[in-house]
Amino acid sequence: MIHNKWKNSIAKCDAYNQAVLQRLDDSLSVKSLQNRFIWAHITIPHEPFCRDSLGNLQVEKSYDGRDSVFIQQQYLSYLKYGNSRVLELLDKHPDYKDKIVIISGDHGPRYPFLTEKKWQLNPFLAIYTPKVGNLKEKTPIQYLSRLPLALL
Repeated sequence: MIHNKWKNSIAKCDAYNQAVLQRLDDSLSVKSLQNRFIWAHITIPHEPFCRDSLGNLQVEKSYDGRDSVFIQQQYLSYLKYGNSRVLELLDKHPDYKDKIVIISGDHGPRYPFLTEKKWQLNPFLAIYTPKVGNLKEKTPIQYLSRLPLALL
């Protein structure tokens, strides 16, 4: 955590995320007749926790790994913000409603106060799939803990 704070300020980290989200939006706007693989890496919900769930920019605050209540609140709030931004992008680009969209994290939460260390190995994952068959409605995003299980 200390290395992360030394390396990345909220302003720098947020600027990076906003730039990546804008480039992702631009990429999704480009029409293609081919299937595409688009890889974008945002640091949400990594520290520093740049925004709250409503999208308000956070203020730098000093804390350490023992401040579990604070970290949990910030982490979940930042994750909600990230989820809302991803859903916003998908809503903005309705062409993707009939495509498979996979969104994956690189690892699970890594904090010293977590009792189950195996959670670190379970990355966040969301998969949107259109329903098969003649159904017109699409399935909602499904949150899963592991990509390999989702592909079985």
